[in-house]
Amino acid sequence: MPDHAERGITASPFQSWTNWSVATIYVVFSVFSVISFAVLTNSIEEGTGLDNGVVSSIASVYFFMYAFFQLIAGMLIDRLGPKWLLGSTAIMATLGGFLFTASNTPAVLYLARGLMGTGLASSFVGALYLARIWFPHDRFAFMSGLTQMIPNLFGAIGSVLIAGQDYVQVVFVSSIANGVIAILIFMLVKNRTGTGNSDDHAQSSMSQVLRSMYEMGRCPQIWIASLYFAGTFGTFLAFADFWNIPFQEVQGHDAKGQALMNAALPIGTAFGSVFIGWVSDRLRKIAQPSQLLAILSAVIFAVLIFLPHLPTAVDIALLLLLGFTLGSAILAFPMASRHVETRAQGTVIGLVTTIGYLGAGLINVATNAIANAAPELGPFLSGEHPSESITPGIMQEFQVAFIPMLGLMLLAVAVSFLINDKK
Repeated sequence: MPDHAERGITASPFQSWTNWSVATIYVVFSVFSVISFAVLTNSIEEGTGLDNGVVSSIASVYFFMYAFFQLIAGMLIDRLGPKWLLGSTAIMATLGGFLFTASNTPAVLYLARGLMGTGLASSFVGALYLARIWFPHDRFAFMSGLTQMIPNLFGAIGSVLIAGQDYVQVVFVSSIANGVIAILIFMLVKNRTGTGNSDDHAQSSMSQVLRSMYEMGRCPQIWIASLYFAGTFGTFLAFADFWNIPFQEVQGHDAKGQALMNAALPIGTAFGSVFIGWVSDRLRKIAQPSQLLAILSAVIFAVLIFLPHLPTAVDIALLLLLGFTLGSAILAFPMASRHVETRAQGTVIGLVTTIGYLGAGLINVATNAIANAAPELGPFLSGEHPSESITPGIMQEFQVAFIPMLGLMLLAVAVSFLINDKK
């Protein structure tokens, strides 16, 4: 790998792939933890005796903790390095998972899900950080796409396999897996910045990290990248993890069908992100692909929600295509990272992901408020009306509730025309 030698990196390709792979496996379980919650919602409600509103708020706690601590994780990874940050947070996620299975008290479940969100928040930031510093810069869009593809693909497959399963068993097994990942991180991940220094080299000082944050705040292109990520990936998260399954239920699909339809989104995103990243690297352009794909995403989403009850095959194809176009969210990272120096890569990745997840959380809150206030949809979501009593009015109220989500996608369209491909 000549690029390593040119940049002064003494690592072999095997070392580079090992570092990145271990962190990416951690992201797999992070994505699975998010996607599986939607599939396991009925089991959680039955097992804990809590209603849909409480369970939804527990899910929101995960999102907000995950969103906030991605920025902290990015700052800490620049300060401490990836090994200690990723290893310790994997242990935190493991403890949170075990706690979630041990109680049905709302306060404990909030705490457990918060611990899981805080712990797993470092996974995606860490994997992208390692992709950025262990591989050539002109492959970052492709590696970012690969970092998103693998977790989404395996997360989607896992969500289908666990449909109808008991949530306690699923969360318990995934917690054990997080514990094993923590061990692998401590054993295999190296604490280095790609400069050829040893494992105990000095990382950025906290004053340098804070100064980098100040400089990022003054860079419009970083905020544009963050808003683009929020409008694309934030919408994907809110729709796939909260609303697509009840939306498919209203269209008459059973539990297995709902899981299959929901899995189409991350599967599409998995392949879209890596293909889009590869094309972007080959073209050496970000602005034009971002604009085209943001527009396509908004159009496809509008078709899905405003033209319901399409043939199942068409619905699945559109969901796959929507996921594929939303894979353009991965372009936000090369979009932002080229505007900061190497010692601040973790921080800028954390900033972009934090804004994206905050967007998902806020849109979920807005959608939830509109949906639960609706005269027919609210009782349906709370379980007061059985599936057999679904009326056309419920679908119409769903369409209204999804308008904020469509608005977030249109925000991504708007900011995509402000992207500057000049470094």
